Amino acid sequence: MGHRHRGTPATMLGAMALTMASLVMPITPSGAQTSTASFQTADGNRTMLVTDHGRGRPAPLVIVLHDALGSSELVRRSMTWDAIAARDGLIVAYPQGLRQVWNDARPDGAIVASGARADDIAFLRRLVGDLVAQGKVDRRRVYVAGVGQGGRLVYRLACDAGDVFGAAAALLATLPASLVRDCRGAPVPLMIMAGTEDPLSPWGGNPGRQGGEGATLSSEATFAFFRERHSCRGAEGRAVPDRTAEDGSKVVVMEGAGCRVSLRLYHIEGGGHRVPGLVEQPPLSLRGPALGRQNRDIDAAEEIWAFFRDKSR
Repeated sequence: MGHRHRGTPATMLGAMALTMASLVMPITPSGAQTSTASFQTADGNRTMLVTDHGRGRPAPLVIVLHDALGSSELVRRSMTWDAIAARDGLIVAYPQGLRQVWNDARPDGAIVASGARADDIAFLRRLVGDLVAQGKVDRRRVYVAGVGQGGRLVYRLACDAGDVFGAAAALLATLPASLVRDCRGAPVPLMIMAGTEDPLSPWGGNPGRQGGEGATLSSEATFAFFRERHSCRGAEGRAVPDRTAEDGSKVVVMEGAGCRVSLRLYHIEGGGHRVPGLVEQPPLSLRGPALGRQNRDIDAAEEIWAFFRDKSR
């Protein structure tokens, strides 16, 4: 391939679940280019939304994974992937997590009931395989991006399914400690995007429950782990212009230097558990100020696609 959070209070998790019940939308066809696909798996029926602007040829595929207690429809409406797909001829798949969560390699109950032991790796391999078999997708240009718990699944995919993806992006997510001990295969080009004031995926990491179960690394340790994995010699930083001073946040991009495959960290100073976007967007997990600030100097999907587009497997 070329390529310590102190724990989320139970009251907050309860509020997340109650608020998400009003945010999650049914998975139905929406728009001429968007449809629903279903798969029968060992875990039961699995679904995804597909926005297809492939123009009748094998096209690049971007898989976008929602946050815990989110949905495929919510992440589709909250990011700009459909507009990018229409402009650049992509196919974008938005899979739905079983019971709205993903199996991100942490123990059940580490933060929320984590993925119900679903075989999400097999599900996503099946998703890609079916689209390739239909002649819709260029198998060398398959990419994955995820938010929050979906971002933690991205790390797992980068460790366990790197043969599938040309590049990956983990947003608002730090690396599960369990993956540090068990990250196999060739490294995949990786982008990380993290806010210093994120209450749900803290910049400083999460020590987990007693004995370290469910622990995640800090954002800096996550970046350091992948610098070593990617054989980088160091890192170089550049500031992004602060176009929207009223958002209370700034972005510094840290680029792995001399790496075997690309590595990039977006350090969002003052950013919360909100996906950066040029336009104010509703939170992906729950409404209100509890999630912190949304940076509006960059558009996350545009930054990710700029990172992905010249990479292939």
